[in-house]
Amino acid sequence: MMTPSRSSNLPMKVLLRLGAQIDRQLPPGLDVLPRVDVDLGLAIRREVRVPDLVVLPTNLMRRGPNRASEIVLTIEILTPGLRDQDIIDTRVEYADAGIPSLWIVNPRTPVTATVYGLYCGDFEEDQRCERTLKVDKPCRLTIDLDTLLPC
Repeated sequence: MMTPSRSSNLPMKVLLRLGAQIDRQLPPGLDVLPRVDVDLGLAIRREVRVPDLVVLPTNLMRRGPNRASEIVLTIEILTPGLRDQDIIDTRVEYADAGIPSLWIVNPRTPVTATVYGLYCGDFEEDQRCERTLKVDKPCRLTIDLDTLLPC
């Protein structure tokens, strides 16, 4: 039986730590959830994605796939072997589905976060940062990126 390497567990550790930071700061009525099915509801084909983290209104959480129109933020954590084209495709699909905010977190030292906002149907980069991420959408959040990696 193969034992997962430390590097293969890194994105999961980052996901847990990031989710905890977000959860502590969310106002009542919003929740963060890991790895839930999101129905993008695209007209061309039925597409379901599983973002690493999503933020959505508490009253809209459900057992089955959540509709993209209910998601206020999606977060993807880069993993080893992920191709640039995979991230581009994901960004395009989330934008086409109307998800208003996307973060892409790169867990390599130094940890970086790129924040995208939806403008006229396309994602545009709002900021790229190291050390500390501060946003006002979907609410005020301050993320200490340096604490996402294990010591």
